[in-house]
Amino acid sequence: MENLPIISLLLLLLTILLFSAIGRSKSKRRSKLPPGPPPLPLIGNFHQIAGKPFHQYFRRLSKTYGSLVHVKLGSRSVIVANSSKMAEQILKSQDLNFCSRPPLLALHKLSYGGFDMAFAPYGPYWREMRKLSLLHLLSSARVKSFRPIREDEVATLIGKISGKASRSETVNLSDEIVFLTSTIISRIAFGKRFEHGSGESRAFDRNILEFQTALSGFYWTDYFPRLAWLDRLTGKTDHLDRVFRSWDSFYQNLIDEHSATDRPETMHRDVLDILLQLRDDESRLFDISLDQIKAILMDVFFASTDTVATTLVWAMTALVKNPAAMAAAQEEIRSVAGKRKKMVEEEDIAAASLPYFNAVLKESLRMYFPIPLLLGREAIRGCAVGGFEIPAAALVYVNGWALSRDPEVWENPEEFRPERFMEGEEKLWVGQDLGFIPFGAGRRGCPGITMAVATLETVLANLLYAFDWKVPEGMKVDTEALTGITLHKKYPLCLVANNFI
Repeated sequence: MENLPIISLLLLLLTILLFSAIGRSKSKRRSKLPPGPPPLPLIGNFHQIAGKPFHQYFRRLSKTYGSLVHVKLGSRSVIVANSSKMAEQILKSQDLNFCSRPPLLALHKLSYGGFDMAFAPYGPYWREMRKLSLLHLLSSARVKSFRPIREDEVATLIGKISGKASRSETVNLSDEIVFLTSTIISRIAFGKRFEHGSGESRAFDRNILEFQTALSGFYWTDYFPRLAWLDRLTGKTDHLDRVFRSWDSFYQNLIDEHSATDRPETMHRDVLDILLQLRDDESRLFDISLDQIKAILMDVFFASTDTVATTLVWAMTALVKNPAAMAAAQEEIRSVAGKRKKMVEEEDIAAASLPYFNAVLKESLRMYFPIPLLLGREAIRGCAVGGFEIPAAALVYVNGWALSRDPEVWENPEEFRPERFMEGEEKLWVGQDLGFIPFGAGRRGCPGITMAVATLETVLANLLYAFDWKVPEGMKVDTEALTGITLHKKYPLCLVANNFI
């Protein structure tokens, strides 16, 4: 009997929520939302989507309901475009209606309230931050200035793998690539390098994992605002706060180190140093706070490491499973450098014509789309897409993974065939062709394309140039993926390397 007040309160809460859901259901029937599976009261379609790879689930729904699908997740309407035609309306024709970001709890918290560029809502602040980033951090000239860092770290990796090859040791290529990309970006962003396997490196890796877990977690606040107290009750809010404080302390330590007069040479002209100089520049047109600098650091680091590493692992996976493609790409690269060099330098790649190598990279991105559901957008205002009504504040996704397998755009889309990118009109990186948008499109397209492509080309070219690769005896190379924001490979890619140079 002592629990009766609590039970009564819960029953009252459920009753209120039920009548609210019925009211919304009637309102929905009067509107012309895109079709989708019937939702249950209160929870919507959560029971159908929980635990499944979202990009695959929405593509399956599109075969039943059409290429624009609506699902209800709690109180939130979610619209997903699964074809190039629908994506064109969202990312091009009506880009201005869909170029904002939803204020989801984790994104809002970890980005200092939307002070970054990736998750900031659309408006004057976001436009100024994008302009600042493109001009001072991600310009072609700035990307070229970081070339020595990329080549130095790639040379270190090649030397390490070469040693393992001479001892016939198996290489955990997934682990090596993740460490390589995080090290490159650490040096570019804040002038620090963590030794692989050191205590500092392991602690840093744990913090990265904690960040990714917090960012991709489920929060009641986002879908059931009236049940936001459950995030506190279950400790999810406290965990998010701990992750935020940990990274805030890390950023602050970096700022303190960069502010010291005796800071090391490696911290000169890195991203953080440039941002601090802009902050201190009295002629600046745009004020920058320390929290804004920290938010930009978050973007530079996390947007550049995870997706680049994932793409490289999938590219090597695809090539090992397609030996003819591997041999053709290696022949093309080695014809440029021969055995006269220890590694392929970025100027070699820029000067040479490498059509097949470039096709391999694009085909890898097509088949293993790094962020299958492009970062969510929020409808700024109600509008119509494909003859259906999209309500204001709806959460809108473009299923890039489904677009890259759209049979109306791609012939035999499940087949890894780099040659398709050598036929007909060239498909560019910048999202003009909405069947191929690995970096997004429209106003919220990735501004770091130049940086990402430079890293992808340099790393992949050298892995193919320096070594012949094979699968260890008795092992198979799988293509299973984990469920998450990024399309991570489920199991590490472990290969045996034989030295070519």
